[in-house]
Amino acid sequence: MRLVFLGTPEAAVVSLEALLAAGHDVALVVTRPDRKRGRGGELSPSPVKKAALEHDVPVTHRLADAADVAQSAASSLPTARSFPRPSWTCCQC
Repeated sequence: MRLVFLGTPEAAVVSLEALLAAGHDVALVVTRPDRKRGRGGELSPSPVKKAALEHDVPVTHRLADAADVAQSAASSLPTARSFPRPSWTCCQC
């Protein structure tokens, strides 16, 4: 299956590597841009970007680029930043 993978954190690397090991054609990885880290402020890639580049999978930071892969399905690992908190968790029982 040909797909586009969306992810950034270390936890998403496991899913990306499992898809690649299963023989899926990951046409593109969409992840956050490199961030400055440490005292020197050097740019550091996300864990998913590092894994994708190790497997020679193209990487982008723009979700709009995924539209160029016309027949692709999207797979992502949900994170707390991706989805709002469910309303049913508002009570403090």
